Amino acid sequence: DWHRLKAASFQMSSLYVYEFKNSKSSNNNSQKEELPKGVAFAGSYGGEIIRFDLYSKKSIPASCSFGHTQKVVEFAPCKLPILIDGVASLSVDGTICIWNVLDGICTNKYENLLPNGCQHIAISPKAIELCAISGAFTSVYLLDIFQGQVTNIIHPCNSFVTGLGFYSTSKSSWFFAMDKNGVATYTSLTRSTANSHKLRILADDDCLLYSKPNSDFTYLIAASSFKFYIISLTVPDFPNISYETECAISQITWIDNYIAGFLCMDGQFKAYKLSKPKFEPPHQSQFNTTNPQVSH
Repeated sequence: DWHRLKAASFQMSSLYVYEFKNSKSSNNNSQKEELPKGVAFAGSYGGEIIRFDLYSKKSIPASCSFGHTQKVVEFAPCKLPILIDGVASLSVDGTICIWNVLDGICTNKYENLLPNGCQHIAISPKAIELCAISGAFTSVYLLDIFQGQVTNIIHPCNSFVTGLGFYSTSKSSWFFAMDKNGVATYTSLTRSTANSHKLRILADDDCLLYSKPNSDFTYLIAASSFKFYIISLTVPDFPNISYETECAISQITWIDNYIAGFLCMDGQFKAYKLSKPKFEPPHQSQFNTTNPQVSH
């Protein structure tokens, strides 16, 4: 149904990249045919989502979907009992679509569950049915993403929420929310250790619009209108790195666990590669890491 999409009018509003774990070139009749290294989902201001096959040196549009009718604001990885490799897309009107990463088919669609003005979505990697939504309202909505039902409404932050996340270990699970002032709230999801505490992560006076931790919570990326931040969550004395932009930032994303990037309103996308933190023995007080390097 590509005729419904006018290429000149497509303006990307959000991005999600999924890398295949075992992507290798195959030989067929002595001819080398490169297989895709991954896929990318690009959401637009009009609601369209274009799925690209990613190769070593090129990207090819594979499908175009019309599950949303308004701006697609964010993607989140999603695993369901019937779908191992999925991604959820959220539009500003509160519509949620679940997509199969491998073929781009929409498996679930939920409408009229949430208020208008949605901005952020996160799905727990451990409790696969737990989803959190925030936006231009004071509450955070918790959903059963498998059943498509709102299960709870909470207020973890005192101001506008800029980002959500879930962190799980073998013994506990935590829900993360960060407000526009750089204050993060960690809420335990484990009944035996149920508690909540707040921590100021960013001391700048800048008003944040976006924040997003990586999957193992070693780094946090955040952004205001014209400034992009990289913050270590494991090294206390790690200097916060920031980059100023000439054009307003429209989205931030993790490409993988240690490659982060941001998308500007003019369509420019920049990515930065971070080093994996190296911890010294417990008896020493310092940690070793290296400064993030720009990925060209």
